[in-house]
Amino acid sequence: MYYLNNMFYHAHPIIFPSSETLLEVQDVSYLEMRTKPARSLNPKDVIIQSYMTKLEQQEIIRFDFVYDLARKFLPLKIKK
Repeated sequence: MYYLNNMFYHAHPIIFPSSETLLEVQDVSYLEMRTKPARSLNPKDVIIQSYMTKLEQQEIIRFDFVYDLARKFLPLKIKK
């Protein structure tokens, strides 16, 4: 991470080095925003994907697919 305070040594810096510094910070910031972090798979997504694969390969029928996933991911009870 670049800190602008360390890049400017004078109260009134010369315009060209300061503009280059700001462009460099902008480039680094843009690259950091554009790169996607490595995402770990959610355990629920893994289970759903495995059931979808079974359904596509016709190992289970649609009823079993819906029934098993509905039983596996029951809604949470809200305490009042």
